Amino acid sequence: MYRQNDTASAIRQIQEYLYEIHLYENLPLQSPIDGIYGKETQIAIAQFQKRTGLLESGIVDLVTFEALRDNALKYRSENERKNFLYAKEGFPLRRGSSGADIDTLHALLRSLSAFDKDTPPIPRTAYFSNETENAVRYFQKRFMKDITGIVDAELYERLELELAGRRAFL
Repeated sequence: MYRQNDTASAIRQIQEYLYEIHLYENLPLQSPIDGIYGKETQIAIAQFQKRTGLLESGIVDLVTFEALRDNALKYRSENERKNFLYAKEGFPLRRGSSGADIDTLHALLRSLSAFDKDTPPIPRTAYFSNETENAVRYFQKRFMKDITGIVDAELYERLELELAGRRAFL
């Protein structure tokens, strides 16, 4: 159990979890990451406990620590998926983008095109060209509402789901 004025390496971890949770939930964080369980950390813990339905004590017991860890790890995982693909170049992918992310996108689009013969040609490069944009627009027309020619995390995940669904029938 950790409470005000305690110091330990685990307190720094608790503060890092709070930081990640507050970033993801777009909440202000007054608690520093200094390894000292000060008044600010106690208040942030009590607020976290209240938001998650835990007993609002401001003290980190095992249940609170596990909830902090689980939320922070979940948010970290979701945030990385929203912002990054393969090479951490980042979404959105659009005309002019290049690198491993585009190569990965092209491979996904080519895999989908095996099930749809009307797909426009897909380049075998690591550059998001006009041809890439045409293929992206083609799949956006089929699976999404907005036709932008830009690949965000939502579109990429939808393309992955469509491919998995088609492969499931083979």
